[in-house]
Amino acid sequence: MDDDIQDAGEPIAELRDLSQETEPDFFDRLRRRIERRSMASSFMDVAWIMPVLIFFEFVSMVFESFGSGTKGGGK
Repeated sequence: MDDDIQDAGEPIAELRDLSQETEPDFFDRLRRRIERRSMASSFMDVAWIMPVLIFFEFVSMVFESFGSGTKGGGK
């Protein structure tokens, strides 16, 4: 694995000299953008999972309604 890593040498030093200062609010904007995408992802997860959970809940209610009278002795 160490054989794959090459010494970058001069090109990195040249790029370091070309660096620019970031705007003061850059990191805040970046953080807000990531948080928005994370929240949208969470909402999409819920949007896909909730119908399946509701379906399983209805199926379990149906089985419970038929199964409650047949269990040894009743309530």
